[in-house]
Amino acid sequence: GPASVVLAAGACLAAAALWALPSPLPPPVGELRAAAVQGNIDQSQKWDPAYRRASLETYAALSRAAAEAASGGRGGALDLLLWPETAVPLHAQDPGPERRGLEALSRELGVHLVFGAPAYERRGEAVEYRNGVFLLDPEGRLAGRYDKVQLVPFGEYVPLGRYLPFVKKLVAGAGDFTPGPAAVPLPPQPGLPGLGALVCFEVIFPHLASRLADRGAQVLVVVTNDGWFGRTPGPHQHLAFSAWRAAETGLPLLRSANTGVSAAFDARGRLLGATELQARETLSATLAYPPPHRTPQHRVRPWVWPASLCLALLGLSASLLRFPGLRQASIEPQR
Repeated sequence: GPASVVLAAGACLAAAALWALPSPLPPPVGELRAAAVQGNIDQSQKWDPAYRRASLETYAALSRAAAEAASGGRGGALDLLLWPETAVPLHAQDPGPERRGLEALSRELGVHLVFGAPAYERRGEAVEYRNGVFLLDPEGRLAGRYDKVQLVPFGEYVPLGRYLPFVKKLVAGAGDFTPGPAAVPLPPQPGLPGLGALVCFEVIFPHLASRLADRGAQVLVVVTNDGWFGRTPGPHQHLAFSAWRAAETGLPLLRSANTGVSAAFDARGRLLGATELQARETLSATLAYPPPHRTPQHRVRPWVWPASLCLALLGLSASLLRFPGLRQASIEPQR
C-alpha cells in the first residue's frame, strides 16, 4: 500500500544522502607494521605443563620467522608482534625462566610483544584470577596489562556459582576468572599508536570497542582461541564480528587466534589478509591508523537500544489501540 511505498522511498533517499556524505574517517597519521602469530597449539596440550616449553618455543620460532621475513634479514621492520589468548599458559607477571625468555625475545627482535596469559590480583587474603593481555616493550620491560571485562558464562566463570556449587564450568583451563575493572587501552608507548585490546568473546560487544576508541585507541587488537570450534562455521562467524568492530569505530584491527582465523582489517572493516583454519603460520600487515576520533556509527550507537525500545512500545500500543479485542483479552481474566 501507500505506506510501503513511502517507507521504501524514504529509505532510498536516506541511503542516497549517506552515500553523498564526505568520508567520516580522518586521514591516517601513521602506519603500524605488525604480525599476528597463530601457533595452532592442540587443546589437549595447551594447559599441560609438560608441553609448556614446546608451546612457547613454537611461538618464539614463528615470531622470529615473521620478523625475518618483514625485514629481509636486516631486523627492525616490525613494530608489533601479537600472540593469541593465553598463548603463554602461566602467570606471566611472575618472574621465572619463561618470563625471562619473553623479555629476551622482545629485546632480540626489537619489537613490542602483546600476548595473552592468565593474570591475578591479590585482594587482602583473597586472590582474583583474570584473563589478561600483556605488553612488553622492545627493551623487554612489562609496559602494561589489560584484563578481560566480559567473561564467557560457564566457560570462564559460573553465574551465581556461590549458590550453585554443583555446577561446573564447561571448559577446563586456568581457573575461574574475575572480570577486569574497565575497558581501557594499553598504556601509550613511544612510536606505537594507542592499542585497544579485546579478548575473544569481547569482540561481539560493540560498546567495548566504542569505549576503547573513546579512550584513545587507534588500533584494535583481538586475541582469541577458536580451537573449541574445530572445522565448523564458528571461527568464520567469530571473525565477522572483527570486521564490524573495525568499521563501526573507524579503526584498523589485527586479530591473532591460537587457531581459527588470524586476520587484519583496515579502518573500513575490509579484510587485508587472513590465515588458514587450523594452520601454524603468521600474518603480517601494515595498518594505517587515524588519530583518535568518533565515527557517525559510534556517536549513534548509545541511542540504538533506547530508540528500539521506544519503537517496540509504540508498536505494541498501536496494536492494542487498533485491535480493541486484543487489548480486552489481555486484561480480562480467563473464565
